[in-house]
Amino acid sequence: MLIFKWLNTFGKYLMLMGRTFSRPERMRMFLKRYVKEMSQLGVDSIGIVLLISFFIGAVICIQIKLNVQSLGCPTGYRVM
Repeated sequence: MLIFKWLNTFGKYLMLMGRTFSRPERMRMFLKRYVKEMSQLGVDSIGIVLLISFFIGAVICIQIKLNVQSLGCPTGYRVM
């Protein structure tokens, strides 16, 4: 009984994967929707990209400042 249930579930999964990776019925509509989704995804992610870039830049600035101010700096210059 357990094997039958497992095979039934596995068969349903294979049928789902077959439908997922099959060619779309309306290729023209699919391409229009694909371009729209890609555009929307790019525009909606600008905010999070800017936020992450700001914080990464701040961390890099702090690291550079600490490395230049350290006593082990070979040039001997200190930035204040």
